[in-house]
Amino acid sequence: MILNPDLEYIRNRFRVLSNIDRATIDLTIRCVDRIRSATLARVIVGIVEKIEDAMKGFLVRAEANGRLLVERVVELALSWGNTEGLKWKCDICFVRYLGAMNLGEKAFFMVGLKS
Repeated sequence: MILNPDLEYIRNRFRVLSNIDRATIDLTIRCVDRIRSATLARVIVGIVEKIEDAMKGFLVRAEANGRLLVERVVELALSWGNTEGLKWKCDICFVRYLGAMNLGEKAFFMVGLKS
């Protein structure tokens, strides 16, 4: 039974967490409204730092991948006469979005473009 969809996302998305880390997060969310124990707070902070480190690594990979893709997308947009496409190179959110969407599988708009 899934009590919290965000909790399920954390379980599936962040494989950097050990089973003990996941269990600690699960039990804390289910049993505690407010953390008062300094020991528990230190443990939770450690787990959150692991998640932050994993996200930083993901964002770096997404940005590197997105930089390659945005060049192709801008080239395509310019070939269609869309001069606004030049601004896309500077939009870090767009670059990361393209990279993140392409990390798992090839983007549909990449079909037929030169490598």
